[in-house]
Amino acid sequence: MVRKTVCAVFSGIVLAFGSPVWADDIALIISNTNYERLPKLDRTPKDFGVPQALTAAGFRVISFDNQRWDRLRQVSDVLKTIRGSDRVVVFFNGHIASTSRDSFLVHVGSLPPDDVTIGRSGISIGAVMDSVAEKAGSALVLLGSETAQVSMGHGVVSGYLPDDIPQGVTVVTGSTNALSAALTRGFLVPGRPVADVLEGAEDDLIGYGYQPRFGSFLPEVAVVTPTGPSEAERAVWRRATQRGNVVSYETYLSRYPDGYFREEAEAQLAALQRSPEALAAAEEAGLGLSRDARRAIQRNLTILGFDTRGVDGLFGRGTRGAIKGWQSATGLDNTGFLTGNQISRLQIAADVRSAELEEEAKRRQEARDREDSQYWRDTGRGETERGLRQYVENYPDGLFAGIANERLAALNAERQASAERVEREMWASVTEANTTKAYQSYLERYENGVFAPEAKARLGQLEAQEQNRLNAQGGLAEENRVVGNPITRLLVERRLQQLGLDTGKADGKFDQQTRRAIRRYQRARDLPISGFVTQQTLVRLLAGGG
Repeated sequence: MVRKTVCAVFSGIVLAFGSPVWADDIALIISNTNYERLPKLDRTPKDFGVPQALTAAGFRVISFDNQRWDRLRQVSDVLKTIRGSDRVVVFFNGHIASTSRDSFLVHVGSLPPDDVTIGRSGISIGAVMDSVAEKAGSALVLLGSETAQVSMGHGVVSGYLPDDIPQGVTVVTGSTNALSAALTRGFLVPGRPVADVLEGAEDDLIGYGYQPRFGSFLPEVAVVTPTGPSEAERAVWRRATQRGNVVSYETYLSRYPDGYFREEAEAQLAALQRSPEALAAAEEAGLGLSRDARRAIQRNLTILGFDTRGVDGLFGRGTRGAIKGWQSATGLDNTGFLTGNQISRLQIAADVRSAELEEEAKRRQEARDREDSQYWRDTGRGETERGLRQYVENYPDGLFAGIANERLAALNAERQASAERVEREMWASVTEANTTKAYQSYLERYENGVFAPEAKARLGQLEAQEQNRLNAQGGLAEENRVVGNPITRLLVERRLQQLGLDTGKADGKFDQQTRRAIRRYQRARDLPISGFVTQQTLVRLLAGGG
């Protein structure tokens, strides 16, 4: 039987599946650069010799340039061909746009798509993933685009948002030149492991999904001499015995099916496959957990105090360690893999703990609100400027902060009207500069001036802001990482509103009012109060109980 491999290269997205290359291997290249209503792109995979490299590796290349909607049927026919192949490579190069549900390679004639029109504005990457879903271990998806963000319509962001990547499929994103180099100098090199290609690639490449440490895109040709194994085979065997796990022995046997150490590898593999860990891994794999289901598991573990090192739907060392920790604490075999019953048990435990945390937060907020109200009464309910300033200083996000700030602004306006012209002009320049030095200069000249109380208050605020800025740098960096797109930010705002916190307009933009709502949320739940959506804050927000 003739084995077939398909390589599809799209301007904007690439899918690739690695294994032995045969005469009927196919490469599909779609290159979208000549956009009419979006910024044009300068480089294509052809500029970096991708078609020639694939041809030299034995692929038959099919190419589409500047693909439009009316040619979608041709692309659809190629995707059907991919379903019948053994191995596949797909390469998209062009503008990629994403909603919370799917990502698309935008057609060259499309306007900047929004969440309503995007279905007719590009090729669904989700549909491509469906086409390669059965190619576990044999699929490499490269998504090439410009590094700069492009302004899209409502509900759409520029770039690829990884979601529901089929098991065993490798997806890599990055610039066209970096992806082309990784393909021609890495994935098409026989015997070079996928993980090694990604680790040695340029900085802007990001890998998702299946990234085997030993498995390669094109396997190395095994050579066994009469006197013993080759040095290459010995090296693979050493790595297999050092790691001593199922993957390492399977890797050796896939590369050297008739190798010198075949019988020992098969014996070790059989023993491992009977182990509790292997059986548990097989059972979890049989559940077919989606990306969203894996995220829910990570959130539940985090709620229960087991750190998964991220909520991304990818089960790496951090998540496996957290699962083991939960299993040990619950009296289960700590295999690091979950059964269906354990997932249900984990969900119930997380729901209970989430409800407990929310009840604690409710009590804490009620106590805080009582203290807040009492302090407002103690400071005269805002009847004096001193009382207003004391309240704002101690409760900047308090129940009456809005009223206090409005009254202070009104007092300042009154002063503005009554102050002498010279002092008023100086104060206008001072507030425009809004610096420590400016306020100090005013106070040196007008120690008991009309605006002296305001100047002293703003000096204190600036000092606090500088300290907050230093403290917030880490929080902002973490926020950009965990809620880096407007869709997730909008979800955060709506969740805060559901909990009765005023974020202002829910538009995915975190303004001062949103920051205040985040701080109130964090304070009530005994989280670090920063006003930024950290990983810990996001997990609590998206958990069932808030």
